[in-house]
Amino acid sequence: MSQLSRFSTPFPCPANVGASGQVGPQPTSGYVYLSGVSIAETAGTATRVEIRDQGIATGNVVAVFNIAPNGSTPLGDLPDVKVNGGIYVKVINAGTLVGSIYVR
Repeated sequence: MSQLSRFSTPFPCPANVGASGQVGPQPTSGYVYLSGVSIAETAGTATRVEIRDQGIATGNVVAVFNIAPNGSTPLGDLPDVKVNGGIYVKVINAGTLVGSIYVR
């Protein structure tokens, strides 16, 4: 069984630019682990998703996904990226997203 399905909790991905925000728990230990993503774009608009640290829009970029119109990221494990201060998901462009960010 992969770490993604065994140890991680899925949190909904923000649906659009206006919904960009913190995803997952507030870390009590100072950090969380980003262990996977599964996101699809449903409005026919190319969209960029930036995952940032510190739980804020101006945090350091941890991962970036460019999603084609009506496309998706493959479901997959990430190598347990240690993210200080929590995860912020910033949606760029006018697409509509569905999916999850997996955090442990």
